[in-house]
Amino acid sequence: MLQWGQTEGNPGITPLFNFNYGADCLLFGFTFKIKIRFFNQGLQPSGLSNYPHSSKPATLCAMLKLHEITRIIMTTAIELKIKHFLILLITLFLLIILTSQPSTAQCTTNHVVHRTGSVIMNGITVTTTSKGQTDSLNYCPSSTFPYLIGAIQGTNVNGNGSFSFTFSPPVDTITLNFSGISYRQNQHEELIVLTVNGAHYPIPSVGISNGCNPLAVLTTSGDIRGCSNCTTSGWSGTIITGPIDSITILDSVVIGMPNGSLFSLFFCGKFTPQIVPDGEIKVSVYPNPFHENLNVVLNENKTAEIIIYDITGRKIFTSGFTKSIIINTSSIATGVYVYKIIFKKKILKKGKLIKQ
Repeated sequence: MLQWGQTEGNPGITPLFNFNYGADCLLFGFTFKIKIRFFNQGLQPSGLSNYPHSSKPATLCAMLKLHEITRIIMTTAIELKIKHFLILLITLFLLIILTSQPSTAQCTTNHVVHRTGSVIMNGITVTTTSKGQTDSLNYCPSSTFPYLIGAIQGTNVNGNGSFSFTFSPPVDTITLNFSGISYRQNQHEELIVLTVNGAHYPIPSVGISNGCNPLAVLTTSGDIRGCSNCTTSGWSGTIITGPIDSITILDSVVIGMPNGSLFSLFFCGKFTPQIVPDGEIKVSVYPNPFHENLNVVLNENKTAEIIIYDITGRKIFTSGFTKSIIINTSSIATGVYVYKIIFKKKILKKGKLIKQ
């Protein structure tokens, strides 16, 4: 290979024409051989002509390295742009999926605090009644107040106690938070039992920490019991979806003299049912007119609810069912009634019934 200052046919002399540069460069672990030929010394790159001969190989290698680094940077930048674009697409896709799912966040729009009577809250009449041992207490104020059930504050009086709430019109969602539930095995025990729309409501899952007590225990029947070896316990975030026109929260004493428990109740807006499009789920209600038993059957193994009203709009019967239900109407007087079949907050079917 020619050295600096050498030419083909005349080593050691640098003529004006047929000029050659050569160099060996180590780049990223590989050796590259470079040879640049100029047919006129005046055409040498200005960046090289001013360097001494001994420094020109290093300059060529530096130029090669600079070019390679620039290429790598440009390639990396393009790859990063593609990656960022893909990440953006994935993020948008996930956002679409998440926003299309029904929300399970706590509904805390309207906090019910009155112990008796009726109060209009955002167009909904909320009527509160109580039974047994009840009181109010500002305990664990961050999440559970003001309802105390199962005891009277400042006394040794305890026993079954409940608050009941009715909503007109029905509400869409209710959130309940609990605290102060006591349990000592074989000595003191109380259960929190919910009744929604006239039927026992088994709570499906444990809530989240209320910030004041350890988590309570969910029983096999869907009620709440205090945790073992805990002075008090509870949780927040029991969410019940509508339509809800009534709910009762009962503290039921199982054994001994527990201290009672506390809860708070929030609700969202008015329940607005939607008509289910034809072809999704079919429902049959028969016979009509009926005399004693009324049959309701779905064409799919789904869970729904039937509500029956008298002609004044008063609800006289409600029940959840899966696939089918047989209703004994012996206690219902003869006359004309209206029914609705509710499925996932939507009206599957509604119509008139005649009891003979």
